[in-house]
Amino acid sequence: MAATARHRRLILSCELLVALAVVVLDPGRHFFPWAIAVVLVGLALAIAAVNRRQAALVLESEPPAFGTPVNPGPVFLFGAYVPIMGSNVGTSLRNVAERDELWQLDLVVVVLCAVALGLLIRATWVGQDFQLRRDGVVHRTAVGSLVVPWEAFALDQPAYPGGKDGQVAFTYRRPELVRRRGLPRGWELRTVTGVDVWFLSRVIHHYVTHPEHRAAIGTEGEYRRLRESLELTPEPR
Repeated sequence: MAATARHRRLILSCELLVALAVVVLDPGRHFFPWAIAVVLVGLALAIAAVNRRQAALVLESEPPAFGTPVNPGPVFLFGAYVPIMGSNVGTSLRNVAERDELWQLDLVVVVLCAVALGLLIRATWVGQDFQLRRDGVVHRTAVGSLVVPWEAFALDQPAYPGGKDGQVAFTYRRPELVRRRGLPRGWELRTVTGVDVWFLSRVIHHYVTHPEHRAAIGTEGEYRRLRESLELTPEPR
């Protein structure tokens, strides 16, 4: 899992080459014999990766921040999507070129596959970007972003696990400071992969109620102090 997350861009490039090969080399207009196995394995690995959550953060330098570990789920999901997308797009492109019956529907299929492909590429290449910075929390996804200054959070319970597993809810005392871009505009329940949301909620609460420590966010010393203050054991090196 860790190696997949670390080399996700190389793996994504290889998967794109495989997708192109499926589009070009699928003359029978059906899945290759191995396609079903690839889909099932990819989905199983994606589900396992999404459910893999760590009580840990990673240090980021530009800008200084604590980020959540990159989750390899989108890499496996993209791998599962490759044979389906490649075969469907290849068949639909041929139907459009030959002006077969209902070729307009095939054109719609191509456009929808392209949109889904673009979202998956972005999610895989960039990774989910959830950062705790010195000025607040930033959460970027493939379709939008949320920026919450520390001053905007409620003091008593700024963040807590909510909804499905892997989701964290924010509460505000100054919602006018919150900045949103993209979609969905009013969504306050955030899905965060790669990190235990109970742990993340405790970290957010710590920095909301201890502003004196915010200036050191992103440093190794502050991360050690944070784990000690939360009574967590040091991470193995």
